[in-house]
Amino acid sequence: MVSIPGPSVIPDRVLSAMHRPMPNIYEGELIDVSFSVQEDLKKIARTERPVFISVSNGHGAWEMAISNTLSRGDKVLVLESGTFAVGWGEMAAVSGVKAEVLPGADPEAVSVEALEERLKADIGHEISAIMVVQVDTATSVRNDIPAIRAAMDAANHPALLMVDCIASLGCEPYEHDEWGVDITVAATQKGLMVPPGLGFVFASEKALHAHASADLGLGTLIGNLELTRSALPDLLRNPAYPTPLGDAGSA
Repeated sequence: MVSIPGPSVIPDRVLSAMHRPMPNIYEGELIDVSFSVQEDLKKIARTERPVFISVSNGHGAWEMAISNTLSRGDKVLVLESGTFAVGWGEMAAVSGVKAEVLPGADPEAVSVEALEERLKADIGHEISAIMVVQVDTATSVRNDIPAIRAAMDAANHPALLMVDCIASLGCEPYEHDEWGVDITVAATQKGLMVPPGLGFVFASEKALHAHASADLGLGTLIGNLELTRSALPDLLRNPAYPTPLGDAGSA
């Protein structure tokens, strides 16, 4: 049994589609579906950027985002608006990253004015990433992601913008590319209304550039973004291809 908070009720037509024998994992239909899922997820997040999939819940996707873009001693600014953004920041802190919380008034959305002020005060650009949820699962508070990006731009701050869409992808309008998001984190069990078990990370070119120097190397739930991106096409097309994804913890 998977004990995680907030899975949606799965529609009967989805349950019915699952009631069938498991297909061959090395050839045929499943290969085509695997490629189509990659493309379809990009359409939902409104991005041309790659999506990385982990066998995990949303917390695994959180870890994928942290471990593949940040380094020990980096600082993240966590925008409090409910429960889950702070939890993401706590995971970062456990991973060796410094986490600063920008306090919010519960249950209200992030103050973009307070964010802009804090970023302008960060003259040395010590903050490497901003962490925020689009919609907080516990409180249903919705944050204005374009306004948060505008505040970052107004402060001329180079931090990565990381957005947790676990509760909102497929439910709320979302534009990964247009809004200038660097990392989008999502999972299957809420707006996508399928069983828990897969986490997603959409990464901008800037995020992939940060990955090149990231040194956390946790590799506990998930693995290396570049390894996954380079290996997956060959793995799917060639069943004899060695599977580095197994070493990475996501297969």
